[in-house]
Order: sequence, then structure tokens, then C-alpha cells
Amino acid sequence: MPVKPYDLPPDFAGAGKAPHKSEAPKVVRRPNRLTSGKASFIVLKAANPLLQYLIFTKGWGHSVYALLGLSAATPHIGMLSSKQKVLVGAALLAAARQIFWSLYINDSPLSPIDAAHIAVYDLVADSSNTLLSLASSGWSLGPYQWFGSAAFLIGSAIETISELQRKWFKAKIQNNGRVNDGGLWRQCRHPNYAGFLLWRAGFAAMTENMWAFWNPGLHLCQFAVSSIPVLERFQQLKYNEEWARYKSGTPYRLIPFIW
Repeated sequence: MPVKPYDLPPDFAGAGKAPHKSEAPKVVRRPNRLTSGKASFIVLKAANPLLQYLIFTKGWGHSVYALLGLSAATPHIGMLSSKQKVLVGAALLAAARQIFWSLYINDSPLSPIDAAHIAVYDLVADSSNTLLSLASSGWSLGPYQWFGSAAFLIGSAIETISELQRKWFKAKIQNNGRVNDGGLWRQCRHPNYAGFLLWRAGFAAMTENMWAFWNPGLHLCQFAVSSIPVLERFQQLKYNEEWARYKSGTPYRLIPFIW
């Protein structure tokens, strides 16, 4: 799943039990360097927007519809419409931002298998958006694209800024053993998840096809049922009273004033 970078580190196995008094969950972090995992991640992410462009311009999407016995509502003319430019642009921006994440923000190990897992899933999700957009006859930019673009850009900014704030907070020695409670992390306990969901929902809205919301809907369920509860258990075991203080001052998990 594309949320793999936010999962617990592989050396942590105490989500369901209390550690020994002298034991503390540890996160494996290494200096940023170009590893085989990161290199493969960058190549696969760079290929994503190119694939979306070819699906539109080479008629590959229409061929998929024909194989399924369907007809695309959008004609194939060998070039991008205004709506399709927005979709390809969103895929390009998402890929660039995630490459930046892998090279600068992420300081945890990223194996070639994990890199392929994340990048291939994103490629499937983005290609799904591209194909579903062909079911709409819309050719020019409309309210779905304007609204979706705004949500995409705001969500992208929230996710990246919150990740940077966390990285810079942890880089300061005086913050060892402390919970990051500043910036976007003061508004909710998982702003990176919130930003991820917002830009994914915006990307889906650009297609003008409600079926495209399968992706943000799936991640919302995963975050609510699995990722957030497990991660908060990890934080509780690691920070103890510091985490309790943070939860008291920041009561919202994902959406400020709602949940």
C-alpha cells in the first residue's frame, strides 16, 4: 500500500503488549543516501506520469474499454484535453513530491521490495483514475477539476509540510524523548494522513467519476481501523506521559474539530 512509509518500523513488535520497563520501542533510522531501494522507487515513480500520458495520447485507455466491451465517452484525438492535462499534471506533481520524500524526508530503510510495493500500487491507483476519467464526456475544465485541483494542492502541502516539520523537530537533540506538538501537529495527531487523504480525494474528484473514490475511501478505512490505532499504541509505549499530555492538548486524530 502507498502508506507503507508511515507504518511501524520492522523492529517493533510490541504493539499488542507492554514492553519491559527497561525496554523502549526503537525506530531504525539511517542517514539519507541513494540506496537500491530508493533508486528503484525513483525510477518507478518517474514512470507513473509518463504512463498516464501514454494512456491518454496513445489510445491505450480506449483499448482497455474495448477489451471490456465498453465505449469511452471521451474521444481519442492523440493529444491531451484540458481535463487530461490536469490529471497528468497531478500525477507528475505527486511523483515529484514523493521522490523528494524518498531523497530528503525519509530516513528509514527502504528496500527494493518495499519501493516496488509502494510505487506499483500508486501506479495502479493513478492509472485507475486515468481510465475512469474516460467514462466522462467532459473535455474542458469544470467545477470538478477546479475543486479537485484545490483539494489536491492543499492536501499535498499539508502532507509534505507536516512531514518536514516532524523531520526538523526530530533533528534537534533537545527534542529527544519529546512529542512533536507544534505546527500542523498541534491541529491533529496525524496531519500527514489527513493531507494524504485530501490530495487523494482531490485527484479522484478530477476524474468526474464517483468510482474513483475507491482509493481515498480504502485509505480512510485503513487509517481508522489499522494504521492510526497501531501507531498511537506505539507512541504511547514510547513516550508514556509525554504522549498522554500531547493527546490531551490535541484531541483530534485526523480531522480537526471532527475526529
